[in-house]
Amino acid sequence: MRKNNMNRAAVQQCRTVKALMLYCSIALLFFIFLPANAFSFEVEIDYEPAPAEAFQEIEFKAVVKGAEAKSFLWDMGDGTKYKEQEFTHIYKKGGMSYTITLTVTDAAGKTVTKKMAIDILRRKGGCPTA
Repeated sequence: MRKNNMNRAAVQQCRTVKALMLYCSIALLFFIFLPANAFSFEVEIDYEPAPAEAFQEIEFKAVVKGAEAKSFLWDMGDGTKYKEQEFTHIYKKGGMSYTITLTVTDAAGKTVTKKMAIDILRRKGGCPTA
């Protein structure tokens, strides 16, 4: 009787090991053949002109690769926020570096945040006239 129980335990253990090996093989194949961007996407910040000056209109654009963007949230580093993919912004203080933070959410609810520093030069010739 004892030998029979040992054989059953050995068979059960062997089945468990085989199932685990099959599971690991499937998981490995899944990750090998899955595209690199299946779990996230890339976000870049484009702007022009570069370099930019104070009181100059700067055009910003979020470039999204690998997903369909659903929403955008920009923090321009000077207290201004935007929710568009493309817009124009004017920095009023030159001779400073601002940190821009862009958060993009895709249709699946995944978010990617990109930060970038932008140096704003002092305006040549001083402040603009009204």
